[in-house]
Amino acid sequence: MSAPVRPTRRIVRARRQGAVATGAALAVASVVALVVGFVLIGATQAIEVAAAEGRARVGNAVSFDADARTYVVIFTPDPGTEPFVGDRLAQLDCVATYGDGTVDEIDTRSTAERTTTSIGTVAATFDGREGTVEVRCEWRRGSGLSSGSYSVAVRHTKARLAAYGAIGLGTAAGIAAAVALTIGFRGRQVVVDLPDTTEG
Repeated sequence: MSAPVRPTRRIVRARRQGAVATGAALAVASVVALVVGFVLIGATQAIEVAAAEGRARVGNAVSFDADARTYVVIFTPDPGTEPFVGDRLAQLDCVATYGDGTVDEIDTRSTAERTTTSIGTVAATFDGREGTVEVRCEWRRGSGLSSGSYSVAVRHTKARLAAYGAIGLGTAAGIAAAVALTIGFRGRQVVVDLPDTTEG
């Protein structure tokens, strides 16, 4: 009876080092971009509140001379209260009354920008017009809410766009990093020669 044939090769899975290195670099870039984006949002919001046209407790009005720029309403909860986001801030009714008697409702329910930092949460944005304006924010009747303050400030659009751009790039880099690392660690099949152990 003949001896069994000894295999001389076998298939192994080898890590793709290039993909792993690329994934690691993208992961680092993602973290850096996200940190920069969120820090920039917080700094922008802090500057807006510091240079606000006015601040008041909810229920009171803020009056100032406006122009044709975009303004932001930033809500700041009282210390020790739960975060005011989403449905809660949608219960905040804000109106802008201009010198000619025109009254515009400021939309806090469907705002696309609801960013939250240690300064507060963006409740709404609105487009101003030339002349004196009075902004008043009050909790809607039946909401059960009664506390908090708000600021009305000029919106720093370019800084916010830069922050959102950094966050978007960071998110995209994070997804790309996950894909690259998955490919790298999954590796590829490689045929390798087995050492010759037969005795001569």
